[in-house]
Amino acid sequence: MAQSSSSYEPVEAAGKFHQVIFENDRVRVLSVNIAPGETVPFHQHTMESIFVTLQPSALVFKDLQGNVVKEVREDEYASLPFAEYRQAAPAPRSVTNVGGETMKAMRIELKDPD
Repeated sequence: MAQSSSSYEPVEAAGKFHQVIFENDRVRVLSVNIAPGETVPFHQHTMESIFVTLQPSALVFKDLQGNVVKEVREDEYASLPFAEYRQAAPAPRSVTNVGGETMKAMRIELKDPD
């Protein structure tokens, strides 16, 4: 069952997996952890961000209709930590850790990217 659009905020919709570790008027830093076999409920990151992978795992992302929209393999990272820029997500997604390691990351959300 889909959540209402207002409940897709990551800390509200998936607080078990997204913990705020720092916030001010410019940025919000989230610690992200997904254990093997766990599925993060539908949520949407509406801010541009820097995503820093600390411990990779194989992940499967699905849209609200259950379609796979992205897959990540554990061996995609040449070195760790791995940092990448991410645009705001266009729609809510769920994420399942199908790998054998706990995925650990930091997401630095840019509240005012200009």
